[in-house]
Amino acid sequence: MFSMNCIYQKEEINTKRQIPVDFAKATGIFFMIFNHVILFIGFNSDNFLGNIVSLLSVIFGACSFMVAMGIGISYKKADANALMKRGAIILLLGYIFNALFSIFPLFILSSYQGRAIQTNDLIFYLLNDDIMQFAGLALLLFGLLKKLKLKNVFIFAFALVLSLVALFVGPVGTTNPVLNQILGLFITTMGGSQSVSNFPLLEWFIFVPAGVLIGDFLKHIGDKTKLYLIVFFASLAVVLPYLIIGGINGIGLFSREGFNLIHLATYDALYLIVSSCLFLSISYFVSFKLKEIITSKVTWAAKNINAFYIISYFLIGVSKTVLTMCGVDLMGGLSIPWILLYFFLVLLFTTALVLLFDCLKKLIVNSKKEKANNA
Repeated sequence: MFSMNCIYQKEEINTKRQIPVDFAKATGIFFMIFNHVILFIGFNSDNFLGNIVSLLSVIFGACSFMVAMGIGISYKKADANALMKRGAIILLLGYIFNALFSIFPLFILSSYQGRAIQTNDLIFYLLNDDIMQFAGLALLLFGLLKKLKLKNVFIFAFALVLSLVALFVGPVGTTNPVLNQILGLFITTMGGSQSVSNFPLLEWFIFVPAGVLIGDFLKHIGDKTKLYLIVFFASLAVVLPYLIIGGINGIGLFSREGFNLIHLATYDALYLIVSSCLFLSISYFVSFKLKEIITSKVTWAAKNINAFYIISYFLIGVSKTVLTMCGVDLMGGLSIPWILLYFFLVLLFTTALVLLFDCLKKLIVNSKKEKANNA
C-alpha cells in the first residue's frame, strides 16, 4: 500500500541531477530531429498514422523540452536577472540562427534557380518565430514574474490565464507580414489562410511553470520508484483514452484542420503536460536499468541539447537545398524507407559534429586553465 509519507519529505532531499529528465531530453532530441525531417521533406501527416507520428514528436520533443526546462529552472535556482539575461541571449540567437540557416540556403537556392527572392519569403524566414524565440521569451517572462516576487504556483496560474486568453482571442491577422510575425511571438497569427506563427508565448508558456512545479515537487521525493509508478498509471489513464478516442474520432488535438499541433487550446496543453509526466515516468524506469556508461552518454546529450538542435536544423536545411537543386521533389513526400535513411544520416552527422565541437570546447577550456596556472 502506498503512503505519501514515505514518498514526500518536508526537506529537499532529491537535489542531485535527475537522470530521468536527462533521458527525456536525450529521447526528445531523437524525436525533435525526426519531426524536423518530416516537416522538411513534405511527409504527409494528414492521416491517422501521420497524426500519431506528429503527436508523439510534439509530446516527446517540444512539450517535454519545455517541461524539462522548467524542471531545470527549479533545480538550478537561478535568480530573476540570470533567467532574463539567458532569455535575451536565446532570443537573439534565434534570429541569428534564422539569418544563417534559413536565409543563406534560400539565397543559394534562388541564385541556382535564377529567380528573385520574394520580400514576403525573406521576412518570413528572417523573423520566423520558432522554438528558440519562444524559449527566450519564456525565460524573460518567467524572470520578470520572479522579480515581482510571485510564487511558482501563482506563475502557473498566470500562465493558465494566458492560455485561456489565447483560446478566446486567437487567431489574429493583419495585412502587414512584419506585424504578423511580431504578433506571432505572442499569439497565433494568420497570413491569408496560413498560420505564420510557431509556439506563441500565450499558448506555450504554461509548460515552463508546470515544469518548475514538477521540479519543486521532485526535490522532496524520498522514494522515486513509488512516485513514478503512481505517475505512470495515473497519467496513462488520461493519455491512452484521449490518444485512441481523439485520433479515431478527430477530437481534441486531432480536430485541427491540417492537424496543427503547434497551436494549442488550454485543454490540449494540460493534456500534453500529463503526457510529459507519463514520458518522465517511462524515462525513470528505462534509465533505472541503464548501465553507468550509457547514463553518462545520456547526460552528455542532455547537456548539449542546444548544439543538437542547431546543428541538426542546419544539416536538414542544407541537405534540403542540395536535394532540391538536384531535382528531388521533396514536397511530394518521400517513401518511409527514404525518410528513415534521411533521418539516420542527419542524426549520425549531427552527433559527430556535436562531439567534435564538444571536444574543441574542452580543449579551449583546458588551454585557458593551463595559461592561468602558468601565469
